[in-house]
Amino acid sequence: MKEIIKYQLKGRKNSIVLILAIFAGVNALALTIDAIAFSRGGIEPGQAFWTFVASTVTGVLTTVMFFLCGSGHVRELLYRDSAYLMLTVPRRGWEILGGRFIAGLAEFALYAVAAALFASAHIAFFGSMALGIGHSPLEVLSSLYGKFLAQNLGVAAKTLLIGLTFYALTGSLVTFAAVASRSFVKNKKIATAVAIAIFFIVANWASKLGIFVSERLHWFWDINIVPIDGMRPFFDASLTPVPMGAIALAVLLAVALFAAASWLLERKVEI
Repeated sequence: MKEIIKYQLKGRKNSIVLILAIFAGVNALALTIDAIAFSRGGIEPGQAFWTFVASTVTGVLTTVMFFLCGSGHVRELLYRDSAYLMLTVPRRGWEILGGRFIAGLAEFALYAVAAALFASAHIAFFGSMALGIGHSPLEVLSSLYGKFLAQNLGVAAKTLLIGLTFYALTGSLVTFAAVASRSFVKNKKIATAVAIAIFFIVANWASKLGIFVSERLHWFWDINIVPIDGMRPFFDASLTPVPMGAIALAVLLAVALFAAASWLLERKVEI
């Protein structure tokens, strides 16, 4: 599996560099405009437009890569002309898919960290102007990470755990849908349509069942966000109940879908 991870990351290197360069380019432009506007006392609507563009580009790309990285870029494995090189190596299906999943997680972590850093910078500029004179962007960043995060470490840990669970479920579901459709449907366009249908049907069913189980068992995990003083004018402490039945079902379903996809990759997929 270690060789598969290295092979996958090496193959994705140019794409990773390109996407991070896009992140850096659009956000550097927007932040430069923010900095100039801040030095002049405020940001006008025309200047805020570039922050909107940068945030949209970063958000859309991060969302797209969430699905692609979560599945280990499985469509490349199934449909690229060089796919036979990976599928003919002496490795089990779970090793191939598992290695690509781990590589995808490492790749997505880069995008997520970059997106979070740029978002923090934008929040710092707009937050300093919203709070008024005497609050610099650096002070806002210090409050955001030094105070707010410190008071909500438990929330951050829970959120990260829930995010990883959702990432694993989404990746396993996309992988299973792609491998299953490729196993039984030879036409690429039809197989893609079938994969999308499988994804939405299973996701909808799993979501409803998870919420139903949580409500029946009264099984919820409370996430209590505690704001710092400077944030209280914008929102107060909030309590968000998370249905743990959905989380438990997501873990079980992710394992089952991964196992099924691994078996299909070994037994049914033909090059």
